[in-house]
Amino acid sequence: MTCFKTRPADSFPDAVTRIMGELTAEGAGEIIGTRGGRVRAASDPDQVNYSPLSVEQALLLDIAFAKATGREGPLLRAFRIQYCAEVGDACEQLPIVTRIGSIARESGEALHAMSAMVHPDSPGGAETTPSEARAAIKELDEMIREAEAAKADLMRKAGLSR
Repeated sequence: MTCFKTRPADSFPDAVTRIMGELTAEGAGEIIGTRGGRVRAASDPDQVNYSPLSVEQALLLDIAFAKATGREGPLLRAFRIQYCAEVGDACEQLPIVTRIGSIARESGEALHAMSAMVHPDSPGGAETTPSEARAAIKELDEMIREAEAAKADLMRKAGLSR
């Protein structure tokens, strides 16, 4: 089992870590024509050899991730969230369909983590382990963050205040 450092959700290093979790570092390296260590280096800004991916590499990895999972690429998601946090109103042009899809995906991931946590065959059996709880909480936080962003978008578009 490979262990990864926890990174802030929706950061680029977190996105690369998610891709490695699905495609493996070596598989991701093959996709962008480099070695797995290069991909691992892009997920760890604490290392002296840290080097972010190029836009072209990020695009290739996100496409491979989306094709493998049927979900939005985590690098695109990180870019979109960080971009919208900086430009605010310019993101109002993002279609609500994108928000609906994101909320549905995050809800599904949260429900899956919670179901896995209480399944009799889970690592903790009838008892929830701290690791299982952390995984479920992380997915719930991502779902809530996406739902809150959608709510804020709708309130802004409708001219409603909190």
